[in-house]
Amino acid sequence: MNDRDHDLADLLIVGGTVVDGMVAAEADLAVTDGKITAVGDLAGKLRATDTVDAKGLLVLPGLVDGHFHCAAASASKIVDDMRQGTISAVHGGVTTVMVHVFGDRGQPLPEALEAFSATAGRRSVVDYGMHCGVRPEPALIAQIPEVVELGSRSFKFHLDYRKTGDGRMFDTDLLLAGMEQVASVDGLAIVHAEDGHVIDHLEDRLSGRGEHTAASYLATRPDIAESMAIDRVAALSELSGCAVLFAHISSARGALRLAELQAQRPGLHAETQPQYMVLTDDDLRREGRMAKVGPPLRSSADTAAVWNAVRRGTVASLSSDHVAYLRATKEAAGPNFLLDTPFGMPGVETMLGVVYTHGVAEGRLTLPQMVRALSEAPARRFGIYPQKGSLRVGADADIVLVDLDSTWTATASTLHSAADFTPFEGWEMQGGITAVYQRGQRIVDGSELSAGEGDGRYIAQTPVDHFDL
Repeated sequence: MNDRDHDLADLLIVGGTVVDGMVAAEADLAVTDGKITAVGDLAGKLRATDTVDAKGLLVLPGLVDGHFHCAAASASKIVDDMRQGTISAVHGGVTTVMVHVFGDRGQPLPEALEAFSATAGRRSVVDYGMHCGVRPEPALIAQIPEVVELGSRSFKFHLDYRKTGDGRMFDTDLLLAGMEQVASVDGLAIVHAEDGHVIDHLEDRLSGRGEHTAASYLATRPDIAESMAIDRVAALSELSGCAVLFAHISSARGALRLAELQAQRPGLHAETQPQYMVLTDDDLRREGRMAKVGPPLRSSADTAAVWNAVRRGTVASLSSDHVAYLRATKEAAGPNFLLDTPFGMPGVETMLGVVYTHGVAEGRLTLPQMVRALSEAPARRFGIYPQKGSLRVGADADIVLVDLDSTWTATASTLHSAADFTPFEGWEMQGGITAVYQRGQRIVDGSELSAGEGDGRYIAQTPVDHFDL
């Protein structure tokens, strides 16, 4: 606490229900110099410059969104740049985003990350880290050890999107080479696990028949393509000694196969997103292009299986996979739903509301399970715990206050993304955010934002033993 009065904190939050990954209990939090300095029965025992009465409120660690996309170049059709995307994030209680950074074809990996940090990263409202996107180019794969020196230890690999992914799809040989490099630096391979060869064949067959609808899209990405890819990546993990995070488990079949493989060997982890827990293929058929994501939305039986996988810990982390487009961009992309319509939907601001409302309030998850999935697990996985994702003494004072007695309605017109649609339009959510703190500073007060462009800091990832976590 430097030379200040040791009995004087900067901030004291009293009377709230403090929730971490293990328990939810009434307690007080003290904050000094942007760090949590005490947790417990502090009211009347500790003086503070600012005291906040949190009676009746949840006190949560700031959410860590482990799967976040933004526009990093002027040519991108994504409408949320780093500033706008993180404004949306913080209004949803997210205080740290992990951004997927892909450079141009042939661009050195360190150069791509440094360029992002020097441009888009400087516009962030909240703290951020970077996942390094890798293309199947041997010269780039060889640069993976250099990236670790920049504080990025997580590497994204695609097994799909041969036609639409700007050269990102890996075949088995180069994927193994990439995973060997990641293993050599004790990093983490993040894999979009859908078998691209199966998808390519089905796309070609249906496109050849002139079948370009949402229903056709579902037929090109069956659940077996997910489970096949999970099997292949798990085998390569065993060969290479590389830990893996499966980026978005979407199906009962995929979740079951993952659980079987996790029982056989360590180092296999997974995340999913709220859309795979509350939206179904009926939403895709009804909303069409607005609801096109990869993997696709699936059946109600699949959503139930994904909830079960999260509750059991098969899928440890929840993230948003936030990708914001304008409705017009999706609608004007071209006549072929399969190949022309861009993938993705906005979701970072609604994530906490959806998971609390349809998870905790409906008895699918406990409060500690929710906090583990939205804060602690991603922070641990990406080497930023306990600095982030925690309310432990010494952690950054990233804190979210939630009033469970309040409700709010998700509408594109009131959310803060530049996207002009939300897949949750008109949904009533339980639990309104009353305040968000970043490193001890209140940056959201009700609906008012006081943080500005560039207030976010880059957070480097520290080494993690992914085989014992």
